[in-house]
Amino acid sequence: METIDKLEYEKKYITNGETFVAGVDEVGRGPLAGPVVCCAIVMPLDENEIIEGIDDSKKLTEKKREKLYDEILKKAISCSIYKIEPDEIDKINILQAVRQCMARAVLGLNGIAKTVLVDGNNTHLDEITGEEFNYEYLVKGDAKSYTIGCASIVAKVYRDSLME
Repeated sequence: METIDKLEYEKKYITNGETFVAGVDEVGRGPLAGPVVCCAIVMPLDENEIIEGIDDSKKLTEKKREKLYDEILKKAISCSIYKIEPDEIDKINILQAVRQCMARAVLGLNGIAKTVLVDGNNTHLDEITGEEFNYEYLVKGDAKSYTIGCASIVAKVYRDSLME
């Protein structure tokens, strides 16, 4: 079985001189109720700071996600959560809602990271945030990238708590 280096994408940018790399993910695109929630996060990437067990939030049990959520927020260098409510989604459509939500979450990091790893296809976030950020889009990024995985978990636990 092939093992995945979940820091492969982050290392590429850190090696090229970036100080911080952000990850962004969304939850709530498929459900018929509730908001879409996006999290943008910057995590420490030193080997001794890495949290074990980070993965796509959908692959983790609720109990494991909640435990990791607390660890992630304790270690995060910066974290921004943004949500778009159903009435707004109905006005602009879900694709535009996800784009707006992700962009606002990234902007909420206040420029700490100039490189942003984004879960999914190219959603052209630069059209909303401007060209000050370098975006890399990763299909199934929450399973491939440590930072996107952290964002996935935070967004999922946050949205689940809203829905309860």
